[in-house]
Amino acid sequence: MSSFDFVPMFSLGLGWLLPTLAIIISMVVLDGGNKAQIEQYS
Repeated sequence: MSSFDFVPMFSLGLGWLLPTLAIIISMVVLDGGNKAQIEQYS
């Protein structure tokens, strides 16, 4: 497997990984924010 073959695979993987990470992080942040709000109101 040459480096020329690796670059498209890497950019494709990165293009799939970054949005997935962004979604997971935003879900965790939103979930943490919701828990903080629930604790604040109770």
